[in-house]
Amino acid sequence: QGLPARIPFRLRTAHQARMAEDLLIRSEPAAAAPAVRALPANIEAEAAFLGAVLIDNRVLENLQVPLRAEHFFEPIHARVFERITVLIDRQMVVTPVTLKPYFETDEALKELGGVAYLARLTGDSQGLLAPRELAQQIYDLALLRELVTVGRELVEGALDTSEEVEPTRQIEAAEAALFRVAEGASGTSDAASFGGASKKALEMIELALTSGGHVSGKTTGLASINEKVGGLHDSDLI
Repeated sequence: QGLPARIPFRLRTAHQARMAEDLLIRSEPAAAAPAVRALPANIEAEAAFLGAVLIDNRVLENLQVPLRAEHFFEPIHARVFERITVLIDRQMVVTPVTLKPYFETDEALKELGGVAYLARLTGDSQGLLAPRELAQQIYDLALLRELVTVGRELVEGALDTSEEVEPTRQIEAAEAALFRVAEGASGTSDAASFGGASKKALEMIELALTSGGHVSGKTTGLASINEKVGGLHDSDLI
């Protein structure tokens, strides 16, 4: 839009500059939407931990958290860990070689190099330096991902303004979901698997059968008491 000729050249120039700047601002693309943040995970920690377990299966006996397959972020790592625990429950030694038949046709593993990936997990033994810390981190990150999921569902539910939605029920559902996350966080490795409990029971039976007095625990020195309680056991209150 032109300016009257009587306006001084300096002002006309300034006005035209502002118009040009305004057009420039309008022509700039809209600001990009903020990038979605990735879920908390540590793939390297998962790989290091699995490598430690494959090198020394006894690593799983000293964990401070009830680590399960669903706590792993990478799906192939979750399947490997699940197979490891199944084989260990069968009293088998688990190595990349014994795992090979179960993953030869795994399409996801093929993308990582096939069963050779299982061997590569044991190539770096740094996981043996702190396996419990790695397990704790994997477990904690899984809880954080679950918390993120609960938060997203809570936000989506709160944005739903349809008449069928009752805010009080949404709050109750959110409280229940948060309680489940907190319950998982407070869990410990005391919750033994069926396989672990069975193994412990069999050990106690074997001990009772091999002892002269058929006592599965430590003898009290009194035959009548041993017959009733089977001896003293760890954590017994006397």
